Amino acid sequence: MSNRHKDEGAKAFRDGGRRADNPNRFGTHDWTDWKDGFDQAEAALERDAIRGHVAQRMPEVS
Repeated sequence: MSNRHKDEGAKAFRDGGRRADNPNRFGTHDWTDWKDGFDQAEAALERDAIRGHVAQRMPEVS
């Protein structure tokens, strides 16, 4: 597993790139690692948005 390619995929997502912008050759481990990094960054953003939405709806505990 290549952390470099995962990091590059995550950066591409954060920079507003598209999943189809993967610069690696289709079907290679590098391609898969880049895609995984992109997808994980997207999922983390969605998860954080859901957590924030839920936190806003929960009553404060005193």
